[in-house]
Amino acid sequence: DIEATAGGASTTTRVTLRAGERAFLTTMPLPAGGTELSIRARLVAASGGALPVSDMLRIDTSQGMQPLLFRRGLATGNRLVPAADLRFSRTERVRLELPVEADAKPGSGRLLDRTRQPTQVPVTVGERVDDATGQRWITADVVLAALSGGDYAIEIEVIGGDKSQRIVSAIRVVR
Repeated sequence: DIEATAGGASTTTRVTLRAGERAFLTTMPLPAGGTELSIRARLVAASGGALPVSDMLRIDTSQGMQPLLFRRGLATGNRLVPAADLRFSRTERVRLELPVEADAKPGSGRLLDRTRQPTQVPVTVGERVDDATGQRWITADVVLAALSGGDYAIEIEVIGGDKSQRIVSAIRVVR
């Protein structure tokens, strides 16, 4: 069970993991109000033979938009898998998905090194609409094969109305 609490109200959702899965992505309606989101996850074995494991996470929602990260590589095949860890292998591809309002458009994207200098690695920026919810997303895809191990940042420009905003997400290439 995943429980989210914000502004004194809470909502709960249930996620079933298949054998071998280590990460999941779910949607849940968030209570209105508050600038902090408390998430409590409880993992229970389907067989009931093991003790449940639980953990809690607090997220400051006043920081604005943050993208979802996905990985695709040898271990995942052609599937995009939610990335619960910001460490990626050189054999993987990274995808960021950023929820945006209806008037927002994708701008440019670039990969920065640890000194915030642009690299020659291309960032393919696009957009998609979630069929189930109608939510618009700006996407950014990066192939990591040309990189050495180290810290990098993916920068996405979001153009909305009269202004543009740059969203920067850190990643680490480990091998």
